[in-house]
Formats: sequence, C-alpha cells, structure tokens
Amino acid sequence: MKHPGGAIEQWGIGTTNAEGYVYITYPLAFPSSMRSISCLHGGTMALMGCVVYDSIEKTGCTLRVQNGSNGSLAGWAVYWRAIGI
Repeated sequence: MKHPGGAIEQWGIGTTNAEGYVYITYPLAFPSSMRSISCLHGGTMALMGCVVYDSIEKTGCTLRVQNGSNGSLAGWAVYWRAIGI
C-alpha cells in the first residue's frame, strides 16, 4: 500500500527455520529504505521475541524469533508488517 505522503506499507507471513530465522523478501523493493518492521507470532501463548537479524535491505530482511527461554523451532508462523520510503 502506498500512502499519499510517500510511505510504503507491506505485510506478509513467514515461517521460521530450525534456528528460528525467517527470511523476508518484500513484495516491492523500497525505493530508499525500510524504516520499521513489526512481527507477531501466530501460535501458542508463550512469550515470543522477534528482532531484525544481521541485515536490512531495500528488498528484504532476516528476522530472528525465539521464545522466553531463548529457544526456537522450525515452523513457527510469523506475521510481519514493514513500513519504508
């Protein structure tokens, strides 16, 4: 979605691999940069943490997801929403 002020908003869903990483490729590359991303784990009631790991690119990024015990599993659904310009 392109906003009148120039911001671009994109969203999607990804799945963690065995190490807890989610590799995101945006549907549309940001012309300048991604400015913010949020994520939500769709699953059990356990506390989840999600951080951008290693790289932020115009075309995508890598998220790292883990539970409150610093554990990760493959197959966790992660809904994400990114805003950029």
